[in-house]
Amino acid sequence: MTQAISPTWYRIAIFAIPEDRSELAEILAKTLSLLPTDAAIQARNLPGLVNGEFPLDAARRATQALAELGLHAEAIPVDQTPHLHPCETPHHLRWPAEGLEICGLSGEVESTVAWPNVEMISVGQVPLESTMHHTDRKTTFVSAGRHHVPEGDSTARLAAGPEAWVVCREPHRVLRLDHKRFNYEGLAERKTESATANFRQFLMELVARAQDAYLTPATMAFLTAEHAQKYSFASVTELERSTLLHLLIRRSGRSAVMPSPNPTASTVPTSA
Repeated sequence: MTQAISPTWYRIAIFAIPEDRSELAEILAKTLSLLPTDAAIQARNLPGLVNGEFPLDAARRATQALAELGLHAEAIPVDQTPHLHPCETPHHLRWPAEGLEICGLSGEVESTVAWPNVEMISVGQVPLESTMHHTDRKTTFVSAGRHHVPEGDSTARLAAGPEAWVVCREPHRVLRLDHKRFNYEGLAERKTESATANFRQFLMELVARAQDAYLTPATMAFLTAEHAQKYSFASVTELERSTLLHLLIRRSGRSAVMPSPNPTASTVPTSA
């Protein structure tokens, strides 16, 4: 007896957006059978991957309709779609000639990524976790994280700082690096009191060795100390979305019309 072959499902990558996003939302609703409100939300979060998995006929309808609008889109089999999760959050890296060493809590080398296998580096300045002070009678305590602020509570304005996503291949793995939770012992005497300055120095070392890695425009802006608006993002989610889009572009060999980072993000104070 012949075993039935499971149909292939697809993700849809959209590499550019029209000035009027309502046109994009209309196409998504019509070709992918999305509710109008869901399609409008999706359109606001593009370019990038459309949420959801679709059969081939729907994916073809969508990409053809987008092409008629002058937008390039691709239908990618789910098992071939680039992804950023699960990701690793190492706190200690070294960078000898052999490759990028990922170290454990005691400094032991757990694994090494050969420099040619560092595929992409994406850096952005994002809001850090807030610190909220709750007042209950005469007792005050502090908790970290993003929360709704009820009446009577206060929260400091979010500071911002850089983080980096490093995408590696053979095998695929993703490193997410937080400048405040990082061991800079490899900088030796060049280490400063500023975590941001140390992070920039570390990334310059990384870029100098990973010469085949693709650097996003925001990464280049951060490394050359351009105005913060050129590498600031309104949230960690926005940076992650931009990182995934650039990974899609990298692997498809296409160019894209990129939305600028949220202009309000540059008004967030920078963490030392």
